[in-house]
Amino acid sequence: MAIMGSMVYAVTILIVGIFLIAYFILKQKPREKFVEVLGEKEFVQVVKDDLKSLPLPKSNGNISDKQYKSKIKYAQVYLKRKKFDGLFSEFCDAPNLLKSLLKVDFSSIEECPFCDNEARIVHLARLCLCYTDYIFTSDRCKIVLEEQNRHHTLTFFEISHLKEAFLYVLLEKIQFVYDDLMTFAKVERIAKKFVMDGGNTFYDKKYKSYVKSKMFLEICAKVAHYSTSHGSELEKTLDDLYEKLKVVYNSVECILQFDFSRFYTPLEILDKYDSFSNASEGQKFNFLTLLQKLSDKENLDEFMYTIRLDKLINSASAKRGRVKRIYLFNDILCFYKRKKDISMLALALASDMFMKMFFSNNASKNKNTISKIIDFENTYEPIYKFDNVNLGISTIGDVLRVSPHLPKDIESASVVLVHDKTRHEINIKRSNQNKVLLGDTQIEGTSYIKLSDKPLEITIEIDT
Repeated sequence: MAIMGSMVYAVTILIVGIFLIAYFILKQKPREKFVEVLGEKEFVQVVKDDLKSLPLPKSNGNISDKQYKSKIKYAQVYLKRKKFDGLFSEFCDAPNLLKSLLKVDFSSIEECPFCDNEARIVHLARLCLCYTDYIFTSDRCKIVLEEQNRHHTLTFFEISHLKEAFLYVLLEKIQFVYDDLMTFAKVERIAKKFVMDGGNTFYDKKYKSYVKSKMFLEICAKVAHYSTSHGSELEKTLDDLYEKLKVVYNSVECILQFDFSRFYTPLEILDKYDSFSNASEGQKFNFLTLLQKLSDKENLDEFMYTIRLDKLINSASAKRGRVKRIYLFNDILCFYKRKKDISMLALALASDMFMKMFFSNNASKNKNTISKIIDFENTYEPIYKFDNVNLGISTIGDVLRVSPHLPKDIESASVVLVHDKTRHEINIKRSNQNKVLLGDTQIEGTSYIKLSDKPLEITIEIDT
């Protein structure tokens, strides 16, 4: 029985071993894709073609951040070995920015929608960076994200983790640079063996492809302690790799300072409500998180769901929740209960008080994994932010009613109203009192004006 048990264990271990070996052999290693640096016109066309053919996201997936981090850390230790005589010394001491980047938790990317085995936001980040040789620019980022939103609105969760997606692509690029350095280290080992054998291996088939390389011969000269000319091929190549790292580190810093939240398209609708515009970062985050959950529940695009919310707000804001009152001496303690649905969002948009009441739970505030590197506040303001001018014009029953609202930065507004083919000029401006002028005559006792076929010049002054 003991022998049979041992055989079962041995067979199990053998099968597992075979599967592990097959996995590591067949597993596809990430490979760097080289593309041409494009001008803006060509870049716009490439982005349009790419995103037009991008399939709809289906499910979540896996990323290779742990693999990248371990390879970078190993390379830094390995290249520091004495046998390389300081050849890679510039690459061995990681700057603080890289040390911080290696600590970032990228797991949130795996929870995002994937297209073709890659997170959609990673695909967008790569599209933005690869055609500029990994130089991050806000203009290219704007082109990519706006084009994506034209096809399908990025979810709030995706927007919240775009920083991680861009940093992940840059981490991958750093790993590719260190892969190149490890290749140099391998060639240096071969060169050392070649020199130590006194060239006797010259005719060895393994070295035939190497000895034709000017780079290999320069490394051999360095190993043999021969002086090489300044600006050699080896120095140029290592300098180019170091410059690539500097470009990537600069892009990391730019991304850390960039506010991706502005590209969340529902903000264009939500920001016109003062209660949302004036809300804190935490309140906006909690509000938008609930909006995403509700839209996901109905399998509806978040922008379309926000349009529905905008249409519903007047009726929804009038609904009441359940209130329980407790009279405590001279005070009243109230408990307010409300279902988490679209009417709750509408009520918060209609009232600063309800916005604070429903969404001020700081415990739910965005726990951004980037906070280990930088303390950054998202604005949650639209990329195109406009002050809302509400003229409040009504012509029901051929009676003109004007109840204007001017934002603080707007001093006056003029509009031409065409009613029953008659043109009327309406001028609205700030003043120290409220009054209505018909031509030069002030109207007393009413703010309503009867419209006829006679053109009118009306001035509305509002007290601010």
